[in-house]
Amino acid sequence: MKKIVGILLISSLLLSNTGGLVVYADTSTDLEANNESSVAAEQVKEQLLEEPISQEAISEEVKVENSESIEQKRYIYNNGPTINLDSISTSQKNAIPGDKVLIDIEINDPSNVRYVYISFRDSNGAILKTELKYNEETKKFESYIVIKDYIINGEMYLYEILAMNKNNSNRTLIYSDKIADENFWREDFSKHSIEVSGSHGPELIPESVSVTKSLDYEHRLEVSFTIKNFKYRRL
Repeated sequence: MKKIVGILLISSLLLSNTGGLVVYADTSTDLEANNESSVAAEQVKEQLLEEPISQEAISEEVKVENSESIEQKRYIYNNGPTINLDSISTSQKNAIPGDKVLIDIEINDPSNVRYVYISFRDSNGAILKTELKYNEETKKFESYIVIKDYIINGEMYLYEILAMNKNNSNRTLIYSDKIADENFWREDFSKHSIEVSGSHGPELIPESVSVTKSLDYEHRLEVSFTIKNFKYRRL
């Protein structure tokens, strides 16, 4: 049997652009090394190539860390009362000024809830806000919102839910996903929207808009326009 003086197998593992694993092997032997050692090295190389490590598997830990940071950012103000979002209901989907719409919602451990507020908002930014009180019979927090005459005709959407604990003042704050602020928890509340009609909210008269250059200031423009029912709004 031939004596093997020395075998040096250096393997360099490099990730390819396709996400697999590429192995480069460099063997160095003296004149007494037999061919069996080279064959063995090639077999090891082939075995590694048959089981490539994907790019996804290698970056899994990084993805998990990123996912956790996103969740923590998304759930700011989520350490208060647990709100059952599936329980939200409104007594009607269409309303006119003067209508009273009942809003109710379930919250876990109601005895530890200090308060619950809910807000609706129209397309012009006007907000209707009310505090919900616990109903022992229905086991829900509920209240009425009265549709005001200054609410713009069209969709009035659920804008915000805010609940706070009694014992530690921790709160849960959830906004509509119409709010473009990823620092807060947002949800799709579109199924809870109320369609308003017959209101006399502020109305901009497009043909009344005028823009002129200010005579007193070089870099200032003067804008004027007419709004109907201006008494309801402030600019």
